[in-house]
Order: sequence, then structure tokens, then C-alpha cells
Amino acid sequence: KSQEGRYLEGMAQSLGNRRGSKSNGHRTSMCKFYWGMILTIALIAAFNLFFIRLPDDNNSQPVEDIQYLKSSASKKTSSNVKTIRIGKNKSTTIETRPDRNIHKYLTGIMSDDKPSSIEKTTRISESTLVKTRPDRDIYKYLSGLMSEVQLHGPKGRLIDLGAGVRDDDPCFPFVDAGWDGLLVDGDPSQTTKWASRFPQKDAKHNIVSYITSDTVGDIIAGNGFGSNNVDLLKIDIDSFDCYVMHKVLQITRPLFIVMEVNVKYPPNIRFAMFPGFQTDDGSQLPFDSEKRGHVYGCSLAYQVLDLMRPNDYEILHLDWNNAIYYDKRAAAAAAVNGDGSFEFSPPSFKDLYVSNYWSRPERRSAFAFNNAIELWVMPGLGKQGIFTEIRKLYRSDSSHKNHHVFMGGVEDEELEHMCFDASGRFVKAGESPEKCSAMKGVNE
Repeated sequence: KSQEGRYLEGMAQSLGNRRGSKSNGHRTSMCKFYWGMILTIALIAAFNLFFIRLPDDNNSQPVEDIQYLKSSASKKTSSNVKTIRIGKNKSTTIETRPDRNIHKYLTGIMSDDKPSSIEKTTRISESTLVKTRPDRDIYKYLSGLMSEVQLHGPKGRLIDLGAGVRDDDPCFPFVDAGWDGLLVDGDPSQTTKWASRFPQKDAKHNIVSYITSDTVGDIIAGNGFGSNNVDLLKIDIDSFDCYVMHKVLQITRPLFIVMEVNVKYPPNIRFAMFPGFQTDDGSQLPFDSEKRGHVYGCSLAYQVLDLMRPNDYEILHLDWNNAIYYDKRAAAAAAVNGDGSFEFSPPSFKDLYVSNYWSRPERRSAFAFNNAIELWVMPGLGKQGIFTEIRKLYRSDSSHKNHHVFMGGVEDEELEHMCFDASGRFVKAGESPEKCSAMKGVNE
């Protein structure tokens, strides 16, 4: 080949080598790009799977949902937030939204104004102040009250209606301290239990009897506890507590009263269960308190507004489901006679319900049997809503049949009469008057 030919051949070979090198480099870059994309997508998928949607050990909900429930207060308000006014105070407003804690919401709902301080102070004499707190032992609270009043007898006299040796009874420490006590319970086994629990007590005032409005008068007066010689009375009979208490106040006026409250009903609902009576002899129809369910006793609002205040008693304190009342007549007489003073501004019973029962941290465990009906405390349910809920529960209930319920709101002038008919079905008396059993003393 000529020199020119060899030169051209070398140039062509060199150009071919360069093109081959560029093609190989391009293919390598494209492979790296595609593999990078695949790796990126895989990493994003893994992140979503293991960090955002990873299930909790004890719950199938995603972590993001659980965190929402736990920290709802820090979330931004959603677009469907509404503000409602509660009560007469125009400045009291409460936000309602789906992520708002129900306890905080209900705490605001229960009171016209801001809830008062949890700790309150009661002045029962010039020198003694008794502090009221929801976690304060009820016996210590009662002891503070008793230490400043003139007691009947050497140490004091008490009546305990529903005095079974079962749970902590606020009257028992006073019996241990030597008080003259009338203990009454319908359980025959309590005779031996009282003898074991109070070996030094005179057994003549340990009475086994079914406590009704027909029997309570004879029990109290027959054992020398009538008139106004009683310092403390407790009633916890899981049946017709307010109806029986009305009869008790016609026989004696204790200085202080402890009543069990049916806290299943919110403080804006007046509720009370009344007994039915036989039409032939007028005796009270039986009621099995062991099968009482959610319908028994009376609510806090009924106690305060329909029973205690009309009889000149005022609420002092609420310890879980036990309300303490004092005799305003006796307190006024003591102040006039110079025997002591009782300077006290009654607390809002709605506030007491919220702070001393509903908002206590241990409520859902201590009163676990009420958790299923927390709906009853929801705002807006009201008397009609609770009636509907009770009706769902009691379509045929033999333990409640032929007994009565009176229920209404705190603003209602009259309570509505309801009852369990002969089949145990919960009905409104106005709708089926022939199905409700005979009553007596309803207008008292």
C-alpha cells in the first residue's frame, strides 16, 4: 500500500476504536441510572412499609393513627370545629371537634362557669378548716366534721342502712371508736359477720331486715333512734334509696347524711327509682338488688334538688359515689345558741360530680361497670335519650317489673313518670297507664 493509503487506514481504525469506546461508556451510564432508579423506589417502599405503616405490638392500627389518638390536643383544629355556648354565662364557650378529649369536653359541659378548684375549704368553726379533695378519705373528712359539733350521747349516735360487711363503710370506724350504732341490712349472714367485725358492740342494735319505706320507720323508732338524736346516717341499699330516705326524714333529722349516688346518670339529669305496691294489701313489691343493673337509687341532681334541699339539707362533699349532706336547721340553731358556727358556701353539685367522680384518673378502673354506658353522660342525650337507652337494655326484666322511675332535666318543672310493666318492659306511664302498677305516696 502507498503511504497515503496506510495513513487513511490508520485514521479509520483509530476512529472506529473511539466510537466503540463511547458506545460502551454510554451503555454503562444508562445501566447505572436504571439501577439507581430501582434502588430509590425500593428504599421508598421499604420506608413506607416499616416506618409509616408498621403495626403496633398491641394494636392493628397504624402508628400514625395511634399517635393521632394520643396527641390529639396538639393537632391543628380541623375545619369542622364548632363553638357552642353553655349555660347562662355568655362568656362560657366550648369547642367541639372530633379530636377533642371527651373528658375535657364533658368537664366544660357540666358547668355554666369554669370548674371550680378541686380543693375547697369548709369552715366548721372559728378554729377548724376541713379541706375537701376528691382523693381525700371520706372517713377523715367526716371525722373533721364530727370533731367540731356537739354529738349526742357520750361519743355519738349513728344509723347505717345497708351496713353489710362487704366494702369500706364510712360508718364502721365510728362504731370501732365506740359510737352507739344501729346497723341494718337485709342479708341474714350479716349477723355472724357483725359479731366478728365488732366483737365489743352491743348486738341488740344489729338488725337483719329488708329495708323498705314500710319497715324503716319501725326499725329506727323501735330501737330508740327516732326524733333528732342522730349525728350520722348512711343509706346504701341499692334499690329505692331516695324514696326510703324521704320516709326517714319524717322520723329523724340526722346532723349529717351520707347517701350513695347513682353516678351512672349525669348531674343534669334528675333520676329516682320508686317502688311499686300490691293492690290488695298495699305492701311493697319485692326487688332483687343483686340484679339491679343500671336502674336503682337516685342521681345526684335528684338528691340535691328534689330530696335534700326541700328538707333543708345542703350538700357538702362528694367522694366517688357517696354524697355528704348537713342539716341546715341544726347548723343555724348552733350558730344562734353560740354552740359553734358553720360558715359554708355550698359547692356546685355539677362541679363535684366532675372533679370528684368523672375526672378522677382511676374512675374507669374503679367503676369499670359504668364504662359501657358512658354514652349516658354525653351532652345532648338528655332525658329522652337515656330513656331510649334504658329501653334497649330492659325489654323484659323480672327484677324491675312493676316498679317506677321518675326522670327529668334540672330545668324541668315536673319529672316524667316511667315504669317497668308487668312483663319488665320499660315504658312511659303516660303512654301505657294501665301497665304501671299501683303506687302510693308519689305526691309526697
